[in-house]
Order: sequence, then structure tokens, then C-alpha cells
Amino acid sequence: MNEEQFIQQHNDTWQKLSHYNKRLRRRSVHRLNNGELTEFTDAFRSSLHHLAYARIHYAGGRAADYLNSVVGGAHNNFYTRDKIRLADVANYFINGFPALVRAERWLFWLSLITFAFGGLGAYLLLLIDPSLLGFFLPEEFGPGGGIDSWMYPLLSSFVITNNIRVAALALAFGFLAGAGTLYILCVNGALIGAYVYAAVSSGYVMVNFWAMILPHGVIELAAVFISGAAGLMIGRSMLMPGNLSRRDAIVRAAKRAVYLMPGVAAMLLIAGLIEGFVTPLDIANIWKYIVAGVTFVAVQVYLRFIKLRE
Repeated sequence: MNEEQFIQQHNDTWQKLSHYNKRLRRRSVHRLNNGELTEFTDAFRSSLHHLAYARIHYAGGRAADYLNSVVGGAHNNFYTRDKIRLADVANYFINGFPALVRAERWLFWLSLITFAFGGLGAYLLLLIDPSLLGFFLPEEFGPGGGIDSWMYPLLSSFVITNNIRVAALALAFGFLAGAGTLYILCVNGALIGAYVYAAVSSGYVMVNFWAMILPHGVIELAAVFISGAAGLMIGRSMLMPGNLSRRDAIVRAAKRAVYLMPGVAAMLLIAGLIEGFVTPLDIANIWKYIVAGVTFVAVQVYLRFIKLRE
């Protein structure tokens, strides 16, 4: 068989592959339906064999040059990772993230309750024995005293940084069958409870105190609870794998849990912006409470009612 006969015999396959290459320039291979995907992969596989044959029997000829181009393009379309498109990002935040939070709302509430239990428990314990304050808070805040006004920025910064760390640990510790996540949430709640006790015991004006906490705290704590739910999803898969093998159940749950984390990161970013640009403003406390109320309503609407497409 000469080169011209070889080209005529297989040209239809190559043209089919070239057609798919043009279609896939602006879209992912995953957007092909099952029949199209089968046709594309069959043409790709056959053309690979033809390329190997052409390189041996028609080296430097038209067939080898053309197949190099077509097969190379198909390889890029088949193996290159999808580019992140603005539409995909928008769909994630409008549909995917809030929908998954709603689907796992009971784990969200379990995270919140665990956090609240730790906070209330620490506060009541410190009422009984104030000397334990140093066990919860760093030494800078004193083993038995409260916080002075000049210490507030330091303590606030400490708590904010700690909440970001807790959000990450709540997910990671889910691999301890969920117990690690519950522990992290309880301990962090206890820290906040000790923080409140320190402010109360020092005579700090609590109206001012909450005005410095709530504007960014609503979104920040919601992000922590979502991270807790993500960790508990992993823990649940370890304890109750259902019809899947435990390994498959964990892998599936881990993918769903990690899917939540870009949304958590965005919420923490928004909380950080509020903390940096709104909380320090020298304005009446009522405006800061209004900001806190707006953020609370916004989080409720976003997580509970945004359902453009599920």
C-alpha cells in the first residue's frame, strides 16, 4: 500500500478527529454526550495507530505530518485539565455551594451546637473558678484578670486568626471518624466563651464589645460551622459507609467536603474585609449592629433560599 492509498483508506477517520478538535477548542471533552465521546476516543485511538504506521512506512510524508498535528490536538483536548471559566465560578457560588450546605444542614447545626456547648461550658466553668482563665487564653491576657481596652486589638486578632485555623482543622480532623472535628469545634467554642468571660469580668462595656465582634463574626462563624459540617461528612462516611466500601465512601465524602472549601474561603475573606475596614471605624455602635444584622440576613438568604438551579 502506497501513501496515497493509505490516506484515502483512513482519511474519514482523521477528518472526524479533526472535526472534534475544532469543536473542543472552546469546550471541555466532558461536555460531549456518551455517543460523541465514544466516537471521539475511537477516532483518537485509531489515528494513534495510523500515526505510528505512517512514521515507519512514510517517514517525512504528508500522512505523518498531518497526523502529528491532528493527534497532537486530540491529545491536548483529551488530557488537558479544564480551564476555570467565570461562568463555572458563578455557578459554584450561586448554585453548588449553598445547595450542598442545605443538603448537609443537619451537620451544620451539629457543628453549631457543639461550638455553643464548648462556649457555654467554658463560661460557666470560669464563673465557678476564674483562675482557669489562663488555661483557655494566652498568657498575655492574664491567668485571672480580664482584658484592658488596649489589649482588645491583640485579643481580637488572636481570635480571628484562630478561627481561620479552626476552619481548616475542622475539615482535616474529620478523618478521625468525625471525633476530631467535634473536638476542634468544642475547644474553639470554649475559647470564645473564655473570651466573653474575660471581657465581662474586666468590666468591659459589653455593648462596645459585641459591636466589635458581631459585624464580621456572623460570617466568620458561619464559615467555621460549614467547615465543621465538611469534616463531619468525612467522619460519617467512615462510620456509616452504606452500600459502598469504606474506602469508596470516604473518597466520595472527601470530594464533597473539599467542594465546600472555596465557599468557606470566600466567606472568611469577606469577614476579614469587614474586620479590616468596618469594625475599626469610629462610628456609633448602632451602625455596627446594623452591619451585623445585614450580614446575618444575607447569610440566611444566601445559604437557605438561593436556588436558581439545583
